[in-house]
Amino acid sequence: MHRFGIRTVKFVRTLPTDAAGQEIAHQLGRSGPGVGSNYRSARRARSRAEFVSRLAVALDEADEREYWLSVSEASDLAAGSEIDAELAWGQ
Repeated sequence: MHRFGIRTVKFVRTLPTDAAGQEIAHQLGRSGPGVGSNYRSARRARSRAEFVSRLAVALDEADEREYWLSVSEASDLAAGSEIDAELAWGQ
């Protein structure tokens, strides 16, 4: 999961610096590393219910990351092998 967050941060650095690129970069910069941090938190859960709850948050973050990646691709902010690799990494 740590590598997942690092990949996202590196990808964010490739986005354009205009307003649209920076907004998507901000959203990706929060959701991508959030997957790993919430997964890590789930591993330290004190009960099964807490584990499931925290893991659900990690899944929500992963889904949000995939959404912002697809928006960046559909709006031509990102294209080519980098976006393809990021979208494939999350599946």
